[in-house]
Amino acid sequence: MTDKIQDLEILIAHLTEEVRELNDIVTSQSKEIDTLKAYTKLKIDELKSNIGDLDKEDSKSVSDVAAESRPPHY
Repeated sequence: MTDKIQDLEILIAHLTEEVRELNDIVTSQSKEIDTLKAYTKLKIDELKSNIGDLDKEDSKSVSDVAAESRPPHY
């Protein structure tokens, strides 16, 4: 009976360590997911801004666009 209890205590100790390791992994992945979400939102906002800029350029005439992009020596 004492051997069974000792075996169960050893098993519980191993399982407790595994749960700690898995918790560390999940916590790390959660932080990484949050970082990636923030990065993705930033990139989406940049794309929306660029699309808005393109829409503004579409309303400009060709001469307006050319005047804005003149080489520095003019």
